[in-house]
Amino acid sequence: MSRIKHICIRCATANGGVISKEYLKSALVLGECDVCGEPAPLSIIHAWENLNPYEKEAYQAKVLQPKRTRAKKTTEVENA
Repeated sequence: MSRIKHICIRCATANGGVISKEYLKSALVLGECDVCGEPAPLSIIHAWENLNPYEKEAYQAKVLQPKRTRAKKTTEVENA
């Protein structure tokens, strides 16, 4: 299992995280989220309640969306 050290606000709230009262004024840093990989304001995983630092794959399943693929062009052949 992968370990999460830093998580963005979007990933934390999407996975049911609630900011802990002890870390209410914790510093945010700009960097790459360990869950989604996007550059965003990050906080340490321990600043959130209800989040396990070892559930990276489960969090990604809730947050990451499949990449969009282009639709193939269809060619209609008209036989007249």
